[in-house]
Amino acid sequence: MTSVVVIMAMGIAYFLYKRYIPVIGLKCTDIQNIKDKNEVVILDVRDFPVANKTSIDGTMNIPLAYLKRYYHDLDKKIIYLVCAERQEANLSARFLKSKGYRVGGFMIKNEATPHPCRGKEAYGL
Repeated sequence: MTSVVVIMAMGIAYFLYKRYIPVIGLKCTDIQNIKDKNEVVILDVRDFPVANKTSIDGTMNIPLAYLKRYYHDLDKKIIYLVCAERQEANLSARFLKSKGYRVGGFMIKNEATPHPCRGKEAYGL
């Protein structure tokens, strides 16, 4: 009985770690200020309706729900993420790093965050 409880606790801890603990080295970056956009991939992992409502030119849109299916379409360049919330950045970055991609940073872009790297949303608070 105690082993079942320990296994369940470990599963819950792993779920919370993947979703809420920030990825080491992943920083909020204002993607609009990237100088050489030919050397990077700007990947929008927000859902299609949100990405179309507040679109950014030059991004590739693969929502987080479809990332496992379509990550092969990405070039092996440095990837910058456009996310609606910090949890999307954490999950996307962890997945892409596990597949061998380099993730340079992320930007929070939604209606509630006027500046992509300011406020508690950008730092996971």
